[in-house]
Amino acid sequence: MTLSLARWLQYMQMHPWHSMQLATKGANSLIPIQSSCNGLVFEYAWQVADRGGRADIRRAIAEAEAQWNEQANFPARPTFKTATLEWPRMGNKALTRWTALDLQGEWMNVRLPDGHVNAIGYDHITTAVNAPIVYSDEDGDGLFETATITATVPSGTTADQLHITFVAADVLYPDTPSIPIREASIAGTTATIRIDTYNLVRPILYTIPKPDSLDPTILPPTAGSPFASTVDVARRYCDPTGTTLDTAQAVFIWESTPIPPWATFTINTVTPDPAALAYAIGRVGIRDADAGIVYLGQGVYDSVSGTWTGRVDFSNCRPPDRVLIRYHAGRDSTQVDMAIAQLSAANLARPICACQPSNKELSEWQTDLSRVGATNELYSVPVDVSNPFGSRRGHIYAWRTLQNLRVTPGFLA
Repeated sequence: MTLSLARWLQYMQMHPWHSMQLATKGANSLIPIQSSCNGLVFEYAWQVADRGGRADIRRAIAEAEAQWNEQANFPARPTFKTATLEWPRMGNKALTRWTALDLQGEWMNVRLPDGHVNAIGYDHITTAVNAPIVYSDEDGDGLFETATITATVPSGTTADQLHITFVAADVLYPDTPSIPIREASIAGTTATIRIDTYNLVRPILYTIPKPDSLDPTILPPTAGSPFASTVDVARRYCDPTGTTLDTAQAVFIWESTPIPPWATFTINTVTPDPAALAYAIGRVGIRDADAGIVYLGQGVYDSVSGTWTGRVDFSNCRPPDRVLIRYHAGRDSTQVDMAIAQLSAANLARPICACQPSNKELSEWQTDLSRVGATNELYSVPVDVSNPFGSRRGHIYAWRTLQNLRVTPGFLA
């Protein structure tokens, strides 16, 4: 659930077909490489000397999003998260809270590490269905730019929950990112999905030691086609209905209680394992989505009626030590996406293309403003000196965007 490579290429104004290693050769080439240098982008830097690859871009995006999350206190993209938090204690350590209520008689609340909480639940990916792809040339130029997929999806699926992946035979590594969607519509349980063809290049073709350009005019099922003939379609969503320790909204965790030495002879002959833990499932509600404040309580699920009931007291044992919460958080924002693109571009260690003109936008964000002279518009001293990202233009612009959007927790003395 990160910024897609396709969106990054769009922001950096890089040719999407060439960036996916696609080019036609000859005098009548449909998508020729017009610069005097090789304008293709390959998967890895080692495949072509002195140039970064798509793997470098993905790594830079992941690094930028991690930097953003740490400073902004919310994910740069909608993301499934799991957090383990200490159970709230009384200010006076001599007191113990024996109920799951706060001082106002409401369910206890905790603050998650992330703001902009969208839903509570676990990351649920349904069983995928294999769907064929139909390629079409909508403008009649001989290049099939659009791929259309029709698939049956679970009832209740929304367009933003569609999860498209390559089939196992088309990938070399299991962690291959999902395929970005141009547009999608769902009628009942039938999804119609449109994808830009250049996003359907089979990953197994560009991870070889000696890469070459791939011919985009060869369509499947013709041998030698660079494109997938089928994909797997599933629903990925935040499921609030989990009833097990692996899927519940919350899991309460207790450490074992030490038994005094005298008690081992008079009450119990077995000393509890200090590493032993006890668990109970719970339910969570959102109290303040933007601030990431949720309330929670231990829950009991009746599988016959399909209903939950809450437990308020801990009088038969003691309050839990920790609580694990599963949730979905983050913003789907063009402004944040652009900031991540700028930040990741600034973090790249080498150019992507061999020619400077092809790297114009990328070079713009990699310029170190602290070395070219400070101006009020670009680099301000001392404000930008404390920027934790760095002093390149991409670092500066991303930091200024983050300062306007960050979630800042408040504290009471």
